[in-house]
Amino acid sequence: MKDLFISDLLPEQDLQDILLPDHETGLESIRFSIADNLDRFSETLREEKERLHRLGDPPLTLHGPFLDLNPMCYDSLVRQATLRRFSQAYEAAQILGASRIVYHSGMIPTVYYLEGWAQRMADFWNHFLNGKSGITVCMENVLDRYAAPFAEVCSLVEHPDFGICLDLGHIWCYSKDPLPSWIAALDGRIRHVHVHDNHRKADEHLAIGRGNLPFSQTIPVLAAQNPGLSWTIECSTKEDVLCSVAALESMDTHRTDHADLAAFGQIPGAQLAELTPRGDTEEISFRLAGLILAAIAAVHSHGEGTYVHTGRSGSQFRIPGQVSDNCQLIHVFFLSSDVTPRQREQLLQRRELRLPQRERQLLPRPQELPRRQERPPPQREQPRERDGWR
Repeated sequence: MKDLFISDLLPEQDLQDILLPDHETGLESIRFSIADNLDRFSETLREEKERLHRLGDPPLTLHGPFLDLNPMCYDSLVRQATLRRFSQAYEAAQILGASRIVYHSGMIPTVYYLEGWAQRMADFWNHFLNGKSGITVCMENVLDRYAAPFAEVCSLVEHPDFGICLDLGHIWCYSKDPLPSWIAALDGRIRHVHVHDNHRKADEHLAIGRGNLPFSQTIPVLAAQNPGLSWTIECSTKEDVLCSVAALESMDTHRTDHADLAAFGQIPGAQLAELTPRGDTEEISFRLAGLILAAIAAVHSHGEGTYVHTGRSGSQFRIPGQVSDNCQLIHVFFLSSDVTPRQREQLLQRRELRLPQRERQLLPRPQELPRRQERPPPQREQPRERDGWR
């Protein structure tokens, strides 16, 4: 598989067994993420060159240092230490010929406020990248709960080598925003992906399929919206790595259906208006690849109304109002692993729009969706009066 890397979490013999037979698969080295190794930089560099040669000189990505460091920190000394350590790792990447380097965002949700976070991060990255070129620098999500701050950092960093390393396992385990929100928010800015699975309770770094992350629905859409992606499998056993390699190779990481993309991301109001004649009602169908489009909301409250058909369940929502060019569309997704078919049918039949709090705040004042018209109970036929008898 092209642009595939294996994280440096295995013993060297296991790495040789995987990398030597396949000259296309690369290594994501973690040697320069450790402070002790950076303290003896020249010696570590020499040792790493020798080790890479034993591994067949594979394509290389580096994972930068992260412990006790934070790019947006307020303490000037910690900021200096972060800049110093990040620069050492970048220098190693230059010398060793790495194509990219990954750094953690450093966000600790219970410690740092999001207000001003993106600006401080962007200031750091703009300073760090000044005068540098040739190596893709990726900021990785770890404990980060929301996609919007990452998107804001991307909009503020001016350097073309800057991008995002999207860690799917971390989103699945720690984020309050679902995977589709991250992919939509960072559309086109994702350069590298860390791949591992979990059960949403701990950062287990399992093989693909041994947790419950919906990879088969996520990978094709992610690849289609971010051309030129590279991938690193972050598993700690040889068996899990080989299992994940096979799983990734079975997925199409280069193509996806246009309808899947439309349903997965955001559809502009004008585009939906083209599908829905004004002053009329139209049934709109979206084919979803393992995802359930629960509702499209926030249309103007006049006109005949719009029917939105959910392709997987066959149920309909009638949204009061007429679709217009400037209407705001909000897509609400339920991952198929979160909602059973029976629960989904019950949810749709009751017309309950269970929006996350962040999306609910974007909606206009909610209007109750009309329920199906129920027929009045049949009237019991009254017995005829016959000659005074009943």
